[in-house]
Amino acid sequence: MEEVYLMSHYGKKWKSKTKLSTTEVQGSQFPAKLINENKEVTEDKNKEQNKPTLVLSVIGDSNTIVPNQWPKDVFRKALIETAKCEKETLILYLGVTGGVSKIVKEAYQDYDAMESWRKKEGAKLDQKRRIKLISKTQKEGETSSCNAEILFQNMKDDPSFLRYETFVSQQNMFYFGPGMVFEIPVPTVIIVCEGDIQTISHISEALEKQLPVIIMKGSGKAADFVLDYLHVDKLKDFVIKKRFRLLFGYKFDKEAYENMKKHLKCIKQNRELIGVFDLHNDHPLKLSSIVGEAVVSFLPMKNIVQIDSKGKRRK
Repeated sequence: MEEVYLMSHYGKKWKSKTKLSTTEVQGSQFPAKLINENKEVTEDKNKEQNKPTLVLSVIGDSNTIVPNQWPKDVFRKALIETAKCEKETLILYLGVTGGVSKIVKEAYQDYDAMESWRKKEGAKLDQKRRIKLISKTQKEGETSSCNAEILFQNMKDDPSFLRYETFVSQQNMFYFGPGMVFEIPVPTVIIVCEGDIQTISHISEALEKQLPVIIMKGSGKAADFVLDYLHVDKLKDFVIKKRFRLLFGYKFDKEAYENMKKHLKCIKQNRELIGVFDLHNDHPLKLSSIVGEAVVSFLPMKNIVQIDSKGKRRK
């Protein structure tokens, strides 16, 4: 019953107005009153801890040199508009100088510049809604203000973020609904752009841990390779080998190839946890809906605790 109630909130319509258009997106929407976990179940905002209410982990940086043109502006806008849907959003990325990290950093810088301009022009900003960009190598914006951020930066032996993604998805926060309170895990979604063979293993292992994944269709490399594998009933082995060489280098490594095939099979077995955003055909605002659907798929697999007026917990 509790899950049904929460799912209904994540399934409501939402409206978003931009300078380009006024769009009503049919699909999942984040509850408007997600708040951080408190020592006591209360709406006293002075007691809130700085836990994120949404984590977007962007992966796909690689050393492979495969030229590919894709609409990066669409991704930048889609990422930020999705992050703005929640109260306290963390965007995780590797933080290297090029590749996917550069695109993510540019998206945040554009957002930060716009917020600064709006503040300068006297626009009323929502001070309770924040986006933080966290990398393995540096921190954009404010200094780390919660244990979760500090822990992420200190996990030097976790270059793929997977341990941290798992950790943060196991942290709880409170959702206040009409006449009821739920304790739910922090929604954590992995977003895949480009990528290499390590990205494929990351997707596979994340899905095994029941973490939802959204693949950016049209970004090329591992992202499109995985989608091709999913959408063809049985991709011929010679086709997979050819794509393997083209995408991940001319030197054929049999062991790496066999491991990749195992990961691809695991991905196909968990395809219900995969969402797809089409960079060439989808409106940037649609990513918010896809992330909402991913959160819906994530929540039923985790413990959701209802807390009554007396503070008693029940699952």
